[in-house]
Amino acid sequence: MEFQKLLLEHPELQKLFQKFSDEDIKKIQISHYPQDVTMIKREEHATNYAYLIVSGICGIFNILENGEEYCYYKISEYDVIGLSELLGEQVVSREADIRTLTDVVVLKITKEDLRSWMVQYPEFYNLLVKNIINRLHGTIRKHIECKKYSSMANIVSYLIYSYDLYRTSYEKGFLGDVKINETREMIGDFISMSIRSINYNLEALKKRDYINIRRGKIYINHEQYMHLRLYKEELLME
Repeated sequence: MEFQKLLLEHPELQKLFQKFSDEDIKKIQISHYPQDVTMIKREEHATNYAYLIVSGICGIFNILENGEEYCYYKISEYDVIGLSELLGEQVVSREADIRTLTDVVVLKITKEDLRSWMVQYPEFYNLLVKNIINRLHGTIRKHIECKKYSSMANIVSYLIYSYDLYRTSYEKGFLGDVKINETREMIGDFISMSIRSINYNLEALKKRDYINIRRGKIYINHEQYMHLRLYKEELLME
């Protein structure tokens, strides 16, 4: 019943599984993870499962040679954790932590079943890969864009990108405060800016009432989001 409810709530999920047999559908497990937990630990032994994200956002965290931790990519709806292990060489242990940045719902599928379904249901496989590639390309574009302008324009571009991403974790039509669950370090890593400059620009945006800051976290409502979009246009015309 829970899977049928997910299908009703997520039209894209219906497209993925529309040709699946009832027998294969029954093989899928549904798991829920709260915000700020580590789903998969670095150097943990690789499991026999892959995880298809239905809703929510996860960050992939790794450590530089100097010991500094950084989030180098965020994954969201219809991304698959463990897909590279199916397409490449067998992975013995995980190379990064995967941490939830919001509440997350995933479909837990054995790698054996997923490998079989890629052949049995080519539409499923093609749509899955297409979604992942589009998200990767979108992230790369934003990564470049958020370094091309002035410091304020870069911050505003990043906040617009982040709102669009985190907004997907809320119900359709939600206009209230969306929590941007990013640390200043994560923002700085993405746009190559010092934390001091980030804080200065965030305070300036707060004074304009384009963002809210509570307990160090950034919140943006729909009206503020629209102001940020207009403000970005103004900044790029200067």
